[in-house]
Amino acid sequence: MFAKSLVLAVGCSALMFGCAGQPDETQEIVDNLAEAGFPADDIMVVDGKVYVGRDAEVSLAASREMLARDHSTEEQYHTTNLISSAVTKICINGSTFTGSFSTALDLAIQNYDELPLSFAMARTPSTGCSFTINAVIQPGVVGGSAGFPSGGLPYGTINIGGGLSTYSVDVIEHVITHEIGHTIGLRHTDYYNRSISCGSGGNEGDAGVGAIHIPGTPTTATVGGSLMNSCFRSVETGEFTSGDLSALTYLYAALPPRPDKGPWYNPARSGNGLDIQHLASDQIHVTWYTYTAAGVPIWYQAYLVAEAGEWRGDLLQTSWTGSSATFSVVGTLRITYSSGLWRFYWKLGSLSGNEPIQFLAFGGGSTVMNLNGLWYNGAEPGWGGSFNTQGNTHVLNLTVYQGSNPVWLQGVVNSASTSLVFPMTYVTGTNLCPGCTGPTSTSGTAAGTFTVNGSAGTPGGMAASSAVSFPGGTWNRPSFTLNRLTGP
Repeated sequence: MFAKSLVLAVGCSALMFGCAGQPDETQEIVDNLAEAGFPADDIMVVDGKVYVGRDAEVSLAASREMLARDHSTEEQYHTTNLISSAVTKICINGSTFTGSFSTALDLAIQNYDELPLSFAMARTPSTGCSFTINAVIQPGVVGGSAGFPSGGLPYGTINIGGGLSTYSVDVIEHVITHEIGHTIGLRHTDYYNRSISCGSGGNEGDAGVGAIHIPGTPTTATVGGSLMNSCFRSVETGEFTSGDLSALTYLYAALPPRPDKGPWYNPARSGNGLDIQHLASDQIHVTWYTYTAAGVPIWYQAYLVAEAGEWRGDLLQTSWTGSSATFSVVGTLRITYSSGLWRFYWKLGSLSGNEPIQFLAFGGGSTVMNLNGLWYNGAEPGWGGSFNTQGNTHVLNLTVYQGSNPVWLQGVVNSASTSLVFPMTYVTGTNLCPGCTGPTSTSGTAAGTFTVNGSAGTPGGMAASSAVSFPGGTWNRPSFTLNRLTGP
């Protein structure tokens, strides 16, 4: 980001695009940017470093990532390269910053650190840094420069012009905050028409690469409308605008806490509930055990991804073909956490609702065989069960089918043995279906047995047999192998 008054010397010694003699790595970066769609007059090489947009340095790795990714969106405002969720604390080394530059650096860091983002930000020396950015004073320059992320990491350097010493602390704060924005993947808000903030200049280029619109932010730029405008004014405050905050929240909102693995329910509507299993750090699997309006047990499942303040995903229903399962999207499911309380939101067809949920504790003490997790039969994918072990109490929710329709049964065993016989129960529910109201109740019918033979510890597989019958169906499998899918 350069002030309007800044003039760069251009010529073969400073602007190397199209000039002979540049190093092979530099030329590859230039070639990659050109292939990605950046206009030739927007690519600069200064002191052996390649820039686009006049202040965003591009490394070789970042230029290669731009070519490797496929994006269909042609609007702005973040690059194809963002930092990964593994970066939890960004530290900035500003050891050479003194006076107003030091004060402005502290304020710029504070701009980011006070937001509820997935990463913290601090000035060195500091502990627990996932990545450190070096802040460098660049003599004789009025403005700054930085680069884009690569490999999931921020760009490693921000250059802040020493010529900013004649400006206020707020303006220097603005420039530093802006350049940090580039290191985490933000592009210029007016990339498509630099004259909006600079008074002159054209389109920095997108071509579907490197300028992706951030939902919830304006698609048009205005003077003073964003800290990420290409050029700054002498009246800048150094603070984020509402659009800047929306962009950062969308890209890097702090992940919500992850609910514990295992059974969850609403005590006021006991008899149905959720089984939650952990996948990746930002993904969970949910099985919803509930009922139809007729009281017949039915199960749904969802793969939820962490978003700003919640876990969200499609709600899926399975159907059995006789040898495998098919899936269809029937709604959405969300789980939120606020002020120590968890809440479950669902939408199923034209119905929707929500209710509080809490973890269900039913046992304790030492465990001989830990079966916690989802299990399935590899020879017949599409059915299986969720096991919950607490102490030596084991609960099995068996997810099978009545003809082609999903149905669940439950079994409970309290045993320290590694060979377990679950007496299965077919459970029906009154007024426990999604959207149902009125007094609730459940009723159980004996439905046969389900047997597993595992091993002490946390087995990854075990022999099993099913001799289960229930109204409208049977699920008899005399001998098969259960494989662990998640857990423990």
